[in-house]
Amino acid sequence: MKDNKLIAEFMQLETAEFSPNNILNYKHGDAWFEEHELSYDVSWDWLMPVVIKISSLTKDGVKIEDYETIQSAYHFVVEFIKQYNKYPFNEGDDYWAEEDGQLVWGVWDDVSEELHDENPNRKYFTEEEAIDYARAYGIKYNKQ
Repeated sequence: MKDNKLIAEFMQLETAEFSPNNILNYKHGDAWFEEHELSYDVSWDWLMPVVIKISSLTKDGVKIEDYETIQSAYHFVVEFIKQYNKYPFNEGDDYWAEEDGQLVWGVWDDVSEELHDENPNRKYFTEEEAIDYARAYGIKYNKQ
């Protein structure tokens, strides 16, 4: 299930490929699981750490009692992660963007999200990426 893979990536599980099949495996606890074995959609033991992480990222937290079934909680988690992954940076992160042939520094906020929604194909960079990009293409950059 691709949404289980989405959750595993959100949880930043360690990954490895094992021979002879070279299928990507995810480490959950002390065990390794292939993608089809990930159990976020059927196990509260798997899903609750995700809910706790999401709760720590939100202003109001998440109340698991708002979800009557594991399916409803799982759906919430998947939709949250998809929205969370929508933007290239999180609130308060430094970023650089190309504007009128220059790289401009900013701090990600609600206005940045609105600008991104208007032009989702805009190029964004971390500081290190911006410097490399500027040097490679002869672009001026200035952190103001």
